[in-house]
Formats: sequence, C-alpha cells, structure tokens
Amino acid sequence: MILGSKILNNNNKREVQTGDYYRLVNPFENNNHVLWQFVSKDKKETVVCGVRLHSEANPHIYLLYPQGLDADMKYEDVVTGKVYTGAALMKAGLPLPLTTGDYQPIKFTFKAVER
Repeated sequence: MILGSKILNNNNKREVQTGDYYRLVNPFENNNHVLWQFVSKDKKETVVCGVRLHSEANPHIYLLYPQGLDADMKYEDVVTGKVYTGAALMKAGLPLPLTTGDYQPIKFTFKAVER
C-alpha cells in the first residue's frame, strides 16, 4: 500500500479514514492492474486509485466500474469536469487511461454536483 499512499493525499483523507473501501480489481485474478476505491459515508465523494502493473503494446481497453455510489446522484470528475450519473459510472464504467511504462498510477476523483 506504499505506492497507493503516494497516489492519495490530504484531499482524500476523509474518504480513506472514514469511508467505505472497495477492492475493484483483485491483483491475484488480473495480472495487469489493481484498483481500489474509497467512498464517503454520504456517497458525495469518491476516489479510485490503482496501478497498471505492466505496459502493453496495442493494449485492450479495460473498464473501471466504481461501486457504492448513489445511482441517482450526478458526479463530476474533478480533473476533466465531465459529469456522470452514479448509475452510468457503476453500470457502463469508464475506460482506464492508457499508460506507458510499468507500475503507472491511476487515479479518479469524483464529487457530487447539483446539476
């Protein structure tokens, strides 16, 4: 979890310390990436972290399926500004970013919006 702690920061402290934890991808069942998620108790904030273990040439598009969100709530990706419903995130998923090099970090942060 040392690498994971470098991905997280003080902005995510509340979710990590008091939120719900989900292991989205088990590293023992998928040998290319590992993903975990923290969701605040009020389901208004979530952070998904992970690591792409091995770089691939012409990689398969892997989808991330967050869990524990409110299906009716709208969530904004704080990096891109795109807004998704909780249902869309949990059912349709999001493609993981393509990375170069082994052991590259992955992070998504979503906050509930009133749009």
